[in-house]
Amino acid sequence: MKQIDYVEQWMRVSLRDDSKVDYLRALLCQTFWFPVDYHPELGDPFEPGLNDVIPFWIGENEEEMFIPIFSSAELMWIEMKRFDHRHSRARMQGGDLMRALSRMSYTVIINPGAKVSSTWSKMAVREIASALARGKKRSARIQRRV
Repeated sequence: MKQIDYVEQWMRVSLRDDSKVDYLRALLCQTFWFPVDYHPELGDPFEPGLNDVIPFWIGENEEEMFIPIFSSAELMWIEMKRFDHRHSRARMQGGDLMRALSRMSYTVIINPGAKVSSTWSKMAVREIASALARGKKRSARIQRRV
């Protein structure tokens, strides 16, 4: 019996372009850095688990409030030093981060302020997280049969 990869299926149907599928696949595997509200007990960097409460730092631009995430600690440091807000650094793998972000009601901007950035609506983040959850449940059922 062939295993169905729901994330792959969602990416193919939703994105309809192999380069976009490759981009999303890379995002899910990438380790991302993001600012969290300062709490000394979290440590630096804070490495939250899936069930941890994450005190995401919320940014605001002319259009909306958003959660910034960064592809490197250096990019985060450069962007966040503009703000007069005490924060800590956190890092998380992209797929797990999408699951955590799906519980939030904000747009996500990857590398805000950088030459190349990407904006994800809260609905897109929820769809990715939902596809990841379906794929994980399906994989667990198949492994129990083996």
